[in-house]
Amino acid sequence: MSLIRKKDLVIFGTPNCDTGLLDKSITKKILRRNPSVLASIYRRTNQKNKAIQALQHKLVGNQKVIYNHEILYNYIYFEDYDGAMQRIASLNFRDETIERLLLQIFIHEKTQNEKVCCGSDTYNKIIGRILKYLFTHFSIDVFSYFTKILEDFCNNNNGCKDKLCGNSKIALFKKHCNRKYMEQLSLESLKYIYHELGLLEALRLIVHRNPKVDEFYFKEFARKCLPTDEELKSILNRVYSPSLFSLLKERDSLTRAIVELKKHYKKDYTDSEVSFESEYCTKIGVRKKNRYLSTYDIPDET
Repeated sequence: MSLIRKKDLVIFGTPNCDTGLLDKSITKKILRRNPSVLASIYRRTNQKNKAIQALQHKLVGNQKVIYNHEILYNYIYFEDYDGAMQRIASLNFRDETIERLLLQIFIHEKTQNEKVCCGSDTYNKIIGRILKYLFTHFSIDVFSYFTKILEDFCNNNNGCKDKLCGNSKIALFKKHCNRKYMEQLSLESLKYIYHELGLLEALRLIVHRNPKVDEFYFKEFARKCLPTDEELKSILNRVYSPSLFSLLKERDSLTRAIVELKKHYKKDYTDSEVSFESEYCTKIGVRKKNRYLSTYDIPDET
């Protein structure tokens, strides 16, 4: 299992690196300017200790956290999980990246010598640990892995006939996805949750918070979320959407301001994507633009 992808390391170097070509002066220069480059060369030649030593030169100031993360990635890259744990224990901070690494190491240790089956103690420990992480830090990679191992663990158990044990675990996560939780998530995470779990609250947040989102989401919002006139107006006062405009027009609730905003969009406007940098945006002043970007206060009962 790997929740850390190679892109998380700054640079990986070239496939065939000859460290013998690096004299001391060149090494010092690279070390001073970008130790990640030097570390990538050492990784390619399987010199773990030298790669880590190179990164330790930047463990100061505002770059300390970044390079501590990269040092931990190196331990994982070389499958030195004990070294990673010792390093984490020596740090005086914890963040989402470190929690994800701890989760990865935990799962590695539990699955290394055991074929985990659904319903077992190990199964409950792993699933509980992943859910604990997801309840605090949502990650598309971790959730994708979560759904995969739920299926794998069921397949490992010949006594599991319906292979649907994971549904109750996914339902637990869905129950946790209230508005307060999802308000902290990125646009990509909200899109993922909407498409994978079908949560309408995620869709509502997508359209309220992101005026330049694809028109597809406005269509879905109009069709599935039963938006109030006030909700529609709050969006259309900020950005034009053909779907929402048509719905408000059907309800005979258009305002003069919304009709005026529509005029600033090109006549050949397609409904594939809403353009945020419209003609309207370029004409209004800074004070009005701030109001244009304000977020509607979504009612609690939706």
